[in-house]
Amino acid sequence: MVVRFFQGFFEASCFVGVQWILGSWYKPEEIGKRTAIFTSSGLAGTLFSGIMQGSIYTNLNGKAGLAGWRWLFVIDFLITIPIALWGFLCFPDTPTSTKAKYLTSDERMLAIERLPEVSKQRGVLGWGLVRRVVFSWQWWAFVWLWIAGSNTEMWSSNAVMQLWLKSTGDYSTQQVNYIPSSVSGFGIVATLLLGWYSDYNTRNRWHAFVFLSFTAVISGALMLSPPNRAAKFVALIMNGCQYAGQTIAFAWANDLTRKDDAKRAIVISSMNMFSVAVYLFWSLLFYNATQAPDWYEGSCAMIAMGCFLFVVTIVCCLLQRRQEKQEAEEVGGWDVDEEKVDVKGDA
Repeated sequence: MVVRFFQGFFEASCFVGVQWILGSWYKPEEIGKRTAIFTSSGLAGTLFSGIMQGSIYTNLNGKAGLAGWRWLFVIDFLITIPIALWGFLCFPDTPTSTKAKYLTSDERMLAIERLPEVSKQRGVLGWGLVRRVVFSWQWWAFVWLWIAGSNTEMWSSNAVMQLWLKSTGDYSTQQVNYIPSSVSGFGIVATLLLGWYSDYNTRNRWHAFVFLSFTAVISGALMLSPPNRAAKFVALIMNGCQYAGQTIAFAWANDLTRKDDAKRAIVISSMNMFSVAVYLFWSLLFYNATQAPDWYEGSCAMIAMGCFLFVVTIVCCLLQRRQEKQEAEEVGGWDVDEEKVDVKGDA
């Protein structure tokens, strides 16, 4: 428990930091693709982890006096070292502060010039920042959006398929490890497709969450009353779609807060923090192992959360439209003032 605490403490900034860095380098029409690739890389790790677990159990179980699950920790440790070193040496920072040796001075300048201007930089802490965050719709709306979105992943993120397959008694240990990899594979496809779509249609990223709210409700309904075993497979694999919510939520938040770096950082970190806080008790309450193999309460919770996700998505869409209208009015007013100044100058 102590080790897990410190692991979580030290890795907490990684996910949020990467999301913020992605938002610092890419335009609104590019951020969805890059976030999708980042999300998919994690899913690919989960996919190959299942395959690796099966191989380790088959080939290393009992070797050197270690059980297969112990060998998994040894191999994970060895894999982590070069990845950590690569991140430490190559992480690019932001366009304005990067010292990455693989970027030329011209490339750094291009990275800055191609992006929309940031009106408020990071690094200035005070009550002004608190007011900008707390009284902004983005903080409240996106926190609730990701609380709802992340908690529709429960079939996929709680090893539900593994527990169900094991409970049937019809599958070997290797199959219990291999078959759930299909969820991650399906999630990768859905994440990439929706990420690309969100960049193609940046004003309507909410479309993706409407789709995900329906897939959550459908997977919950199938698990609640499955007509056969195939229906359960469909429900559990379909739930892999919900991983795409991570891509859309953080791309959307990055996009609509990009003019204020400090607020963007707090909004993104708050989305992650509050979603994890709710996830902890939500998974224990509705998706614990004692409810296997049917998860009746979990099925009801999945349907409810899918409906809630739909409502929050519509609210975010309406608030985005209001923000766009306000920004258009500000730009229009500025243009009028400039015309007046030019006329006076000519006179």
